Amino acid sequence: SNIIKSMSALSKNSFDKMDSHNLKSLFDDLKPLIMLQANEYNSVVEIDVDESLYIFVDKVAFEQIVLNISRNAFQAMNKTKNLFTENKLALIFSDNGVGIQDKIGDSIFDPFYSNKIDGAGLGLNIVKSLVEQNKGSVSFIHNTRGGTDFIIRLPKSNKERTVGNDNIN
Repeated sequence: SNIIKSMSALSKNSFDKMDSHNLKSLFDDLKPLIMLQANEYNSVVEIDVDESLYIFVDKVAFEQIVLNISRNAFQAMNKTKNLFTENKLALIFSDNGVGIQDKIGDSIFDPFYSNKIDGAGLGLNIVKSLVEQNKGSVSFIHNTRGGTDFIIRLPKSNKERTVGNDNIN
C-alpha cells in the first residue's frame, strides 16, 4: 500500500516525507525482500553498511529504488555493494550478465522500454524518477566481467534531520 501511495506521489511529483534515515536500518528492513529476490534468481547478495551512515530520502521511495533495481540486477548479477563518495552515497549494483548494448543504452531509462519478454519497461524509469526526486542521480557503466554496474547516488546525511530541510547539496 505504501508503494502504491508512493507511485501516486511520483505521478504528482511530490515527496514530502524526505528525512534523514540510518542506511543500515533501511537495508535491514529491506533485507528479507532482497534475500527472497536473491533466492529466486539463485544469486548471492552481500550487504555491508556502516551503522553510522545516514542518507536524506523518502523511505518508501528508497525501498522502491532498491527493490526495483535489485530485481533487474538479480536477473543477471551475483553481488551488490555500497560506498560513499564525497557528499553522496553511491549504491553500486553490479552484475555479470550480458551487459547493455551501446545502441540501447540511451533508452533503458525511457518509460515502457524493455528488451525482456516479460518486461513492462517501467522499472528503470521509476528508479530514475525516484532517485532524481530524492536529489540523486543514476547511471550505469560496463564492467570488466561483461555485465553492468548501476550506480545510484543519494545525498549523504551526517546526523538526524527534520522533514523539510532543503539545505542538502
